[in-house]
Amino acid sequence: MNPPRTKPKRWLKLLLVLALLAVTGMLARYTLFRPAVVPVTVFLAGTGRVEDTVVNSRAGTVESRKRAGMSPGISGLVVEIPARKGARVRQGEVLLRLDDSEHKARVQLAENSLAAARSAAEQARQEAQLADYLWQRTDTLARDKVVSETRVEEDRTRALIGKSAATAAE
Repeated sequence: MNPPRTKPKRWLKLLLVLALLAVTGMLARYTLFRPAVVPVTVFLAGTGRVEDTVVNSRAGTVESRKRAGMSPGISGLVVEIPARKGARVRQGEVLLRLDDSEHKARVQLAENSLAAARSAAEQARQEAQLADYLWQRTDTLARDKVVSETRVEEDRTRALIGKSAATAAE
């Protein structure tokens, strides 16, 4: 026997309709009826030399005649600013010095890596020459029937591998 099915209560239907209306109202408020965006013009104020005396007879802004921007090509910690504020400078004159210890360390690391790679390449060349010499010697001994052909092939393979390794190391 199945238990009798009960009908949803009237208040549950009413609560569901009210919740649906509330969600619809909030969606309409935040999409259709949102306030219009007001455009705003923003200017950054900066310091500069006053070239002329200005009498405030009219509203307006005063800007310097010449302005120069300065930014280093790389980022870093500024350790010195030899030029004084407002001083005249010439092209090529140092305006600021950055801490170069990190860059010097990177250059030293790259030079050390290069030296290690050159050393590894030289070692690979030496090993290839030794393997080639042993192969030639084993080949000569094989002609005199002193060593087996298997040994000759092993030494030949080592010589070819050594030559490939030396070429790759360069």
